[in-house]
Amino acid sequence: EYTFFDEPVMLLSFILLGRALEARARAQAGADLTSLAALLPADARLLPGFEEGAEGGSLADAIPLPLASVRPADVLLVLPGDKVPVDGVIVSETPTTLDEALMTGEALPVLKSHGARVTAGTVNVGAPIAVRCEATGEDTALASIARMVEDAQARQAPVQQLADRVAGPFAYTVMGLSAATAAFWLTAGPALFPAAVAGGGGAALAVKLAIDVLVVACPCALGLATPTAVLVGTSLGARRGLLIRGGDALERLARADTVIFDKTGTLTVGRPAVFGLAAAAPTSEARMLALAAAVEEGSQHPVARAICTLSAQRAGAASGKAASEEALLASAHRSQAGDGAYAEVEGRGVAVGTLEWVLQEAGGETSQAAQLEAAAERSAATAGAGTSATRVFVGVQGEGVVGCLALRDAPRDDAASAVAALQRMGLQPHIFSGDRQQAALQVGGEVGIDAANVRGDLKPADKAALLRELQVAGCVVVMVGDGVNDAPALAAADVGMALADGVDAAGEAADVVLLGGRVAQVGEAVALGRATMAKIHQNLLWAVAYNVVGIPLAAGALLPYAGVALNPSVAGAAMAFSSIAVVLNSVLLRGKDLAAEVGAPKVEEALPRSAA
Repeated sequence: EYTFFDEPVMLLSFILLGRALEARARAQAGADLTSLAALLPADARLLPGFEEGAEGGSLADAIPLPLASVRPADVLLVLPGDKVPVDGVIVSETPTTLDEALMTGEALPVLKSHGARVTAGTVNVGAPIAVRCEATGEDTALASIARMVEDAQARQAPVQQLADRVAGPFAYTVMGLSAATAAFWLTAGPALFPAAVAGGGGAALAVKLAIDVLVVACPCALGLATPTAVLVGTSLGARRGLLIRGGDALERLARADTVIFDKTGTLTVGRPAVFGLAAAAPTSEARMLALAAAVEEGSQHPVARAICTLSAQRAGAASGKAASEEALLASAHRSQAGDGAYAEVEGRGVAVGTLEWVLQEAGGETSQAAQLEAAAERSAATAGAGTSATRVFVGVQGEGVVGCLALRDAPRDDAASAVAALQRMGLQPHIFSGDRQQAALQVGGEVGIDAANVRGDLKPADKAALLRELQVAGCVVVMVGDGVNDAPALAAADVGMALADGVDAAGEAADVVLLGGRVAQVGEAVALGRATMAKIHQNLLWAVAYNVVGIPLAAGALLPYAGVALNPSVAGAAMAFSSIAVVLNSVLLRGKDLAAEVGAPKVEEALPRSAA
């Protein structure tokens, strides 16, 4: 005879144990997001009366206080080994290095000096620094990232919608199968398989098997298959500096076959540098460069900053009297947008800019300018700038054109390896640029993108139109950009990616933000999408296979032939295990090495090459 007194206890025990283990596994799945919230220290060190530009301060000068008491404009001391407690700006003079790995995925510490912005949660691994607070608590970039990851985890992938549609009918189907099981073993079962009920109690057997079917069936595994994988995937992305806004973005990333790059600021560093220069005798290169820097001093134009930076580097490399002689002062500054700048240096007019501007303001011969341009081109070619460098001329009244500088926005250090990794993954890279076609082709050749896939001279609307043509042709397109001009294309793409430097309009339009600002993260994001979808498919396959095998077994399919049948407590344990298996399989995604998956080398911070 069948006795059921122990079954309810065992059934509830297995189900509760399964729920506890499932909850623990799901908590482990979200541990990366929890670790983000734990990055902020509980306390800070206030430096009252600190004067900007002084040394970093000492522990004796600091006043401990709770982080919640810190207000914007407070100056805090951050010692080596401390976590930066707030978003702010370094106001001390001593440079330091910060470990930003948990925020950006960058493996090496990053050099920071006076005026540099720092982010809460990063670790000071250099010298003591003083930081002026700009945002605390929920207003920090770290808290914003955590909120965005939580929002992303709430967004369903399309495959989840299919699982949700199946789960409802599945429950009614299981109840119908349970009723059919009871009816079969009450009626036809004993007649067809008398040995199966020889132990007695045909009605008791029918009730037991019907309960087994209800208990063993697991719609939970179907329901958990997608959200647990998305939870782990988005959390892993945050740990690797990939802010992914939802499971739908992960699913589209997994299907991507085409990647479009903006050029300036995405494949290139976004800042021109001087690669070559030439001066006309008797003017030395140092003298010509000092004249140009004196005219451009104070300008925020990227070309002006590149000239001043190189001049400062060369002056710093010089010593004693030679360095002081090149420190020139200028007056009567004026400039013309698109042409250049003019100033008086040591009583003589000096013009810097296009050849037409310099000839107009300082006079001179075009033949001499052509010779200087050719010499600067050779210098730039030696430094690897190619033929797409921008030419800037320097002229002095009474002397004519005295120098030429070749500047170029160089590719990022990791651009070529990132493009090669994408090609190994089966993706087709393109360049859509607003810059000149020749400049776009030069960069495309250096990073390994086929010339047929490089388009220059494009307006923002043109980029979006060409992108839609690729989509019409059947491509699943990822667009990578960094600026406002990329926003229309980012919004039109199947997946829009914005580098961290461009999280204004570009970031708002993007599905993925690359917090590390590294081109190699594009491949990591695609690899993460593929790995996440692989886990989802594994989970769904397991959930379907479990129910296809488990329900007939619970209904007594093997009872007539092998004398094997489940009881409710075993069915409950199997049901709990099926859910736990899905969650644990998703948790395995946390150990995925995305860089190794892409085959990308470790990225090291490096100064851009220049003529310095």
